[in-house]
Amino acid sequence: MITQQKEPPTERMRRMYSCAVDLEVEDTTGRRERLVHSTHFRTKNVQEGPLPIQLAVFTLILNTLQSPPTKPPRTPPRPNVVLPLSGISGGFRFIQQTWADSANVVHSGVGVNPIIGTLAGALRVISGLDPINAAKTVTLTTDFVVSRGGECFFSPSLSSIATKLSV
Repeated sequence: MITQQKEPPTERMRRMYSCAVDLEVEDTTGRRERLVHSTHFRTKNVQEGPLPIQLAVFTLILNTLQSPPTKPPRTPPRPNVVLPLSGISGGFRFIQQTWADSANVVHSGVGVNPIIGTLAGALRVISGLDPINAAKTVTLTTDFVVSRGGECFFSPSLSSIATKLSV
């Protein structure tokens, strides 16, 4: 159960929430320790919109709540995710084109990623959705994610993909 904290923010909390910096202006080397127990995403003009941007810096910070450790940590806590982006064309090129859209990224013949993979409107043949028969292939006919430069909208579950939405 999460309860509201009645006391003033601690120094650790102040440091955790004071990390919004412009990556192009300020050197952030060594500042990741300020993101204690948080998931942190930074975005700036991710949809490659027309310049100039209305806001000088657009920073989105998402935090994942975690319970306090039961034992003292052996090493200082680190952030879960730190993902700086300067634009959709550079930041997501590896994730989308090299990983999700590649049929052979892990093992030969696995197929594109079943959720975010795209093949320019072509049918996507994938395997690995059936835990009993991992070699069983499924042909997907619908794109399930619409990417708008850092935002992803998921529609169906994997079970509906395997039973109702595939050929």
